[in-house]
Amino acid sequence: MKQFLIKVIIFLIPVIFAPVFLNLVLPINFWSFRTWESLARFKSRTSIGYFYPNQRVEMIERGDLANNTDYSVPKPVVWQTDKYGFRNESVPENIDIVISGDSFIAGTGLTQEDTIAPQLQKLTGKTTYQIASGDLNQFFLVLNNGLIKKPKVVVFSIVERNIETLKPLSENKQSQYIQLLANYPILSEVLTYGDRLAKDAAQKKLHKFVMSQPTELTQSPIEEDMFFFTGPRTRIDYTDELINEQADIIVGYRDLLESKGIDFIFLPTPNKETIYFDLVPFSAQPTLLHRLDNVLKQKGVKSINTVELFTKQRENILLYHTDDTHWTPEAVTLTVQEIQKQLNE
Repeated sequence: MKQFLIKVIIFLIPVIFAPVFLNLVLPINFWSFRTWESLARFKSRTSIGYFYPNQRVEMIERGDLANNTDYSVPKPVVWQTDKYGFRNESVPENIDIVISGDSFIAGTGLTQEDTIAPQLQKLTGKTTYQIASGDLNQFFLVLNNGLIKKPKVVVFSIVERNIETLKPLSENKQSQYIQLLANYPILSEVLTYGDRLAKDAAQKKLHKFVMSQPTELTQSPIEEDMFFFTGPRTRIDYTDELINEQADIIVGYRDLLESKGIDFIFLPTPNKETIYFDLVPFSAQPTLLHRLDNVLKQKGVKSINTVELFTKQRENILLYHTDDTHWTPEAVTLTVQEIQKQLNE
């Protein structure tokens, strides 16, 4: 019986320790082609923000659309997350501007200093803080739990293809669990290790390599090095009724923030397919953001017409990475200049 138990233990040693070695001993980004996947939490209760807290990663990333192809473009990036799990160097004592949004605001494909919050802070001299990936509910969760002080301005961003998913706010109140994570950093650290094991990036990478079919690429038939996320499948037919409904939701965001003494700026991010519509190809440029911008301005919402801004510059500047869904540092620079104009007004 003793020998049998010894054999069982010997057999179990690699079974138990292999996942620990592959997921915890190796660098956190070892199994990823970009930092987003390596730092994104698996379980929502692991951290306050979308990413593991207090992490710093340097790597050569590849785009999300042409990875493992000859069209892949290497991008040296640095990622730093703060104690809450948002992509910031630290949490400022006082914040002038919060930028809340999705992967464009988090800065997928960009090194830290090229993301929107650092660029805006450098341009305006105002203290900025980005809450991404997240929405305004996430902002209120952080604010109402006392993790940050009330900012003067909130810039809310969402990519064009997700405009139709906007919902009225259900303002997040105080949460004992959130405050527990904030007050005891060791808890978030322990949860991070557990989450990395649960996510099992090594096993998923191996399974994808062995079992999955090659990714279907949406490559431009006009310029072979340009890739799109949805390409010809992109939705472009939006009714006036839907646009008015979503505009009213955004007006509700503005009204709620202004009732708390916070100015609001809406920043939609165009689909790559909208700016480079002729390379998809579409016969005409999609009109959703133009139409939404007109409605919002009629309703008195500060809104940035990024489609108009980017379309004017697309022949002079590469605005989106050719092998990635997301924008370039130059597109971010154009955007923060427009935000500065709104702030001055």
